[in-house]
Amino acid sequence: ILAGKRAISQGAYPEARRFFDQALELLPPADLHRRWQALLGRDEVLGVLGDASARQADDLALIDLARQMGDENCLAQAYARQGYYLAITGEERLALQAYTASDQAARRAGNVEAQADVLAMQVVSLTHLGELEQAASLMQAVLTLLPQIGDEIIQAKALTNLSVYLSATGDLSRAAQLMDQTLAITRRLGDSAGETIVLNNLGYYTVIMGMPEQGRQDLQRALLIAQKIG
Repeated sequence: ILAGKRAISQGAYPEARRFFDQALELLPPADLHRRWQALLGRDEVLGVLGDASARQADDLALIDLARQMGDENCLAQAYARQGYYLAITGEERLALQAYTASDQAARRAGNVEAQADVLAMQVVSLTHLGELEQAASLMQAVLTLLPQIGDEIIQAKALTNLSVYLSATGDLSRAAQLMDQTLAITRRLGDSAGETIVLNNLGYYTVIMGMPEQGRQDLQRALLIAQKIG
């Protein structure tokens, strides 16, 4: 498990997958908490590597494992991960159902960070579905929660997701500002996959705003990192 986490931190995703596979083979079924750690790590890696069927199976396994543990925080995280992958595969309505289940679990646990995280993901799905009024309402809720969030990874994810709404509604300058903030966080944390996503979005926004050279540099950098981490 530690080797898998270390491989993720270095952007070595195929290697990380092998480590988490080994961990899950070695762990007994009754060791729920360490199985959770290994399965969560592999789930993240499968999403980055684009193995859709394996990722979806691990999403379901995480939900089942969280219920076995009776842990609302883990359940909120599991549903959020399921919703995210449903969303990026185009199943926005199903994603919203998973996000709602995640939000409910986060509220039961009193977990403000998990709540802000999943509300920001809901903003993206609602924006893609054209339900902009509800998306705007949730965006304000996230902005209210963000000052209470100490986890920089969650801050970065939330800002990235909110920028999608701002872009869709024509506020590209503000969307780019959020991406600049997020880029600084991902670089400080050494989050290669996160930096790729941010640079991709930032490059797109910058091109649309009429700065093609700067946008091209961001997109080229995103491509190089994506190729490096597989």
